[in-house]
Amino acid sequence: MATKALAIVAATLLLCSCSKDIESTGPFPEDVQITDQAAGKPIPGLVFIVTRGEDTLKLPDVVVRAYPESFLPKLQQLFDEVEADCLGAANPERVNWPAFQDMFCMLLFKRLAEVGTPFVAPTDPDGKFLLAHPRGESFFVSAQHARKAGGFQLYSWLLRVELDKIPPAGLYLTNRNLLTHEGEGSSPSPLIWGPFRHRFESWKSTKLAGIYKRRAAERAERERIAAEAAAERAERERIAAE
Repeated sequence: MATKALAIVAATLLLCSCSKDIESTGPFPEDVQITDQAAGKPIPGLVFIVTRGEDTLKLPDVVVRAYPESFLPKLQQLFDEVEADCLGAANPERVNWPAFQDMFCMLLFKRLAEVGTPFVAPTDPDGKFLLAHPRGESFFVSAQHARKAGGFQLYSWLLRVELDKIPPAGLYLTNRNLLTHEGEGSSPSPLIWGPFRHRFESWKSTKLAGIYKRRAAERAERERIAAEAAAERAERERIAAE
C-alpha cells in the first residue's frame, strides 16, 4: 500500500511542478502487436485551450502519443490498475470526484509514458505537432499538460481517432475533447467515466460510514471510561465524607 501511495505522490509532484512530459519511446509489452512503420503521412495538429477570459492559449512542449487500436486491452488493464491504486491511496474525507479524476489522470498518464510508444510528437512553441501514427483506420491519441494559473490546472486527452474523420487542418486537442469533458462536443474515448464515478461514490460512502462508525465507537468508549472515572471519584468522596 505504501508503495502505491508513493507512486501516486510521485506522479502528482511530477505534474504539479509543470515540468515537460517525460518522453518515452520504449517497446510495447509483448502482448501488444504493432507495426514497424507508421501509416501514410504524419498528421498535423494543434494543442490549445480557451481560458475563461476567452483567450486562446497554445501549449508548447506537450508530448502527443499515438497507440494502435490493438492497444485497447492494455488500456483497459491500466484503467483497472490505476483505479485500484488511487482508491487505495485516496483519503475519503478529503477527495471529491474532480480531485479523484485529476489523481486518476496523473497516474494513468505516468503509466502510459512508462509503457512507451514509437509514435511520439512534441508540440512546438505555437502548440503545433506532426504525429506519425500506427497503421489502421483508427488509433488512440494521448497528451497531458499541467499549468499553474490561478491554481493547479490539469489538461488530459485520451481519444480514439478515426483517420477519415480528421479535418484537413489536422487534429485539434482543445477544451472540447479533454478526457474529463463529458458534455456536448466531447470526443470518443476508451474511458467512460460513468462506471468509475459510481464505484468512487460507493467506495467513498462505504469508507466514510466505516470511519464515522469507528469514531462513534471510540467516542462512546471515551465517554464510558470518563463516566467510570467520575463514578469512582464520587465513591471515594462519599467514603471520605463518612
